[in-house]
Amino acid sequence: MSIEHEISVGSETDAEAAAHFDQYDTQDIWQKDKDHFIHPWTDFATFHENGSLVVAESDGAYIFDSDGRRYLDGIGGLWCVNAGYGRAEIGRAMAEQATKMTYYSSFGHHTTIPVAELSAKLASLAPGPLNHVIYGSGGSMPTTPRCGSFTSTSTSWACPTRRSSSPGRTATTAPPTWRCR
Repeated sequence: MSIEHEISVGSETDAEAAAHFDQYDTQDIWQKDKDHFIHPWTDFATFHENGSLVVAESDGAYIFDSDGRRYLDGIGGLWCVNAGYGRAEIGRAMAEQATKMTYYSSFGHHTTIPVAELSAKLASLAPGPLNHVIYGSGGSMPTTPRCGSFTSTSTSWACPTRRSSSPGRTATTAPPTWRCR
């Protein structure tokens, strides 16, 4: 749940902060989102009437909606923003890497310097014989769907999941089916 904090327009600083958010046309963005974006994990029975909260900016552990209301973001920290928003040092590191190479596939026998360096660092921090890493874009992707296919005779590989079926395995073996009204 988000904890909301209204921006009051009582002082010069608060008035400037509230005016900053006037640049966003909340209704227009809300309508475009409602009409054209398919949201995962959404109750469409209420979505068609209520639409989405339009999140415009972030700082530290907080997000701000397009009207300037501040919320404590407990969800982003759980999944992908546990370092906090607006971290200048992370932005600089990302920008530096983007000017060298933003991405290259690791399929087959290819790697990049950041992948090899980070993998070695993570392996050095892992306990016991855990000495390999696999990257994914979220959730159980790095572990669940791939554990059944890992084999090795010369190194230690570990998989912290059981080998039976799971939602992650299903997601990677069958393409999704979309039904749009």
